[in-house]
Amino acid sequence: YLRKSGQFIYGKQNLHKGAFGIIPDELDGFESSSDIPAFDINKEFNSKYIFYYFSRRHFYEKLEDISTGTGSKRIQPKELYKVEIKVPSTLEKQNAIVKIIDTATDELTKYEQKLETLQVQKKGLMQQLLTGKTRVKI
Repeated sequence: YLRKSGQFIYGKQNLHKGAFGIIPDELDGFESSSDIPAFDINKEFNSKYIFYYFSRRHFYEKLEDISTGTGSKRIQPKELYKVEIKVPSTLEKQNAIVKIIDTATDELTKYEQKLETLQVQKKGLMQQLLTGKTRVKI
């Protein structure tokens, strides 16, 4: 199955574990199996809004309730179509929400990078203390 950039895709077996996304431009025209359904998103909707809506852990974990089958349960497209999602009435409102979430995500990423840097520095200082190469007055 050929996939197009901007489509919403999900893994039938793992949607309830967060296996979904929007196909980026660089993967336009790539193929996937029928176990990864794809949906075109109407131009009246911001695809990132849809992605962020699904990204809420409480939302996607609850989707396990609509999975069917024995052994490896799957969420079929016909079942996903029945799921109601709340979407602001205008594209402008969706865009505003996406902008806020993008900004918060960028800030969070910066703080995570800073935390990682500080953890590496701490590890280095602890190693120096343990090898006796750094002296500290108490």
